[in-house]
Amino acid sequence: MLNWLKDKWEYVVAGLTVVFVFLLGRRGKNASDRKTELKNKENEIIKAAGDKELTAVKAAGEKHVKELKNIHVESEQRLKQAENDRDKLIEQLVNDPDAIDDKLEKIGIKEI
Repeated sequence: MLNWLKDKWEYVVAGLTVVFVFLLGRRGKNASDRKTELKNKENEIIKAAGDKELTAVKAAGEKHVKELKNIHVESEQRLKQAENDRDKLIEQLVNDPDAIDDKLEKIGIKEI
């Protein structure tokens, strides 16, 4: 056997090299598979975070629109109330000339 190894040492070394390279290749493949798996998980996490952020932005936008509508409705109500108060004041002042003087004095105007 020893003589055969001496005669065929090149084939033995070539065979061992092939086995060694094969094992290294498998090891690299496992690392590559693991890397791909981790990259896929990272992409899923990023997508989930993006979806969560999008949902939060939509909710904030809807809340903002709702608040603007409420402000608009409240402003319209105040405007209508101010118009009604103005109309009542005009009716009072038209019917009573002394009331005009009293109102002017209340706001600080003594003479016209």
